[in-house]
Amino acid sequence: MDMSWQVLINTDWHDYRGIAKDEDRLLKLLKPGWESLLQDWWNIEGLEQPKPEVIGALQQLRTLLQRITGDMIRGREIAKHDLDELNSYLKHAPSYLLLTHEEDFTLQRVPCSSDWTWLLGQIAASFATLLAKHDLTRVKQCSNPNCRWIYYDESNSKRRSWCDDDCANMMRVRRFRERHRLA
Repeated sequence: MDMSWQVLINTDWHDYRGIAKDEDRLLKLLKPGWESLLQDWWNIEGLEQPKPEVIGALQQLRTLLQRITGDMIRGREIAKHDLDELNSYLKHAPSYLLLTHEEDFTLQRVPCSSDWTWLLGQIAASFATLLAKHDLTRVKQCSNPNCRWIYYDESNSKRRSWCDDDCANMMRVRRFRERHRLA
């Protein structure tokens, strides 16, 4: 499953320890070293450094995805205007199929262009695929109140409460210390 939607949502970073300030990690794309972030986050190379308008568009898409995932997590129906807005992003990811032959035939989807508008469309497409083809009860928010990361629970029991082991261990230690402090 393409998790580029999750990467975008979680660029709205909150310190899971509750010590540091929250930050918008998209702003790092405006600083030196932005190319490696792009590679780490979305496995993409060759784009020009984003302008502030591009960061604004990424922030708008992130806000939309946060709103929709918030509705899903709370068991609410997704608003039609949110789906309409998501569809408007999907129009920006045109592609075509390319058949190649080496040892076997391979059919792959190739973008018509690779620019920031296309990336916005691809992120929206990854989220739309989640909505259309995956179990939405597995989309969760970390139970650590300082973290708030969104993740897809791939556990067999669907009972995972934490975005990763760091949050889980820290919260277990906090509960342990609280119990023993009161005893």
